[in-house]
Amino acid sequence: MIEIPLQGDGGRDVLQLHLEFVADAADGGHGWTLGFALDLPTLGPLQGELHLREPRLSVRLWAAQAETAQRLERQFTALRQRLAACGVLLDQLSCQVGLPQPPGRHSAVLLQATA
Repeated sequence: MIEIPLQGDGGRDVLQLHLEFVADAADGGHGWTLGFALDLPTLGPLQGELHLREPRLSVRLWAAQAETAQRLERQFTALRQRLAACGVLLDQLSCQVGLPQPPGRHSAVLLQATA
């Protein structure tokens, strides 16, 4: 786990990152999982998980505030287009209002560490 201090116009926060290499013994495949958590004054608490198993990517985001989730979702079309242009197949791209509940979520564990 890595913590990166951030300074913005509205205050300070720590970006928490957890990067994990994942191997699937059943089919011999492998990939990466990136979990993150941060709480920016202008957006509120955010968490996310990205699962990359080339060329496939799944992205799940959680925002504590409904307005933040809507702001993120407005960017989804542009993000889909950019990923497709890079040859990445997007299996899932979602943003839910509320934060994920432990256990089993890397990002949920990350945010608990700062509470």
